[in-house]
Amino acid sequence: MKLMARKYLRYAGKPVQKGAAFESKPADVRLLKALGWAETYVEPPKPKPVPAAFKPIPTIAPDVPVSSSVVMADHEVPSTPTKRGYRRRDMTADE
Repeated sequence: MKLMARKYLRYAGKPVQKGAAFESKPADVRLLKALGWAETYVEPPKPKPVPAAFKPIPTIAPDVPVSSSVVMADHEVPSTPTKRGYRRRDMTADE
């Protein structure tokens, strides 16, 4: 029978921590309960599934070809780099 330890004990040569569940012989159940060392173990109820709080992101079907123009429109890179300014105040840009 399955019991839960009410305090630290050694059962069948093994240490059992307080609150831990362990299997015991039917002959020992009555004695462990009478001494107050253990109580009957009750399985906790299984938690109910929680619905998702977000909507899944739709994915592109693998058989649909993706053109490079669609990808470039989302992440457009400038063709010429912009001129970088000086960070120090005592320096000015030469033109």
